[in-house]
Amino acid sequence: MDKQESFCAQNSDWVIYRRRLDNYFLVNSITDDNKKRAILLNALDEEAYKLIYNLSLPRLPEEKTYKELTEIFNKHYKVVETPFVARAKFFAAFKKSS
Repeated sequence: MDKQESFCAQNSDWVIYRRRLDNYFLVNSITDDNKKRAILLNALDEEAYKLIYNLSLPRLPEEKTYKELTEIFNKHYKVVETPFVARAKFFAAFKKSS
């Protein structure tokens, strides 16, 4: 894969985009955190970059790790686990321990 699609703050779903971005890294064997951060920041449209910039203050987005940046967007877009998913994870863990 040559290029990752861009993330548009107004029209893109962050959860879906993040999953696709992780797959992009996997397919292209990208494990370096600096490269991941650069690819993410480069894929943001202007509005999304302004958003991550403001949410990252007082540091620049380029000074944060890839994980820190994705956590910022996770919090901003309120990625929360539904009770159904939490319940399924609980019962899966319970079955493993039995």
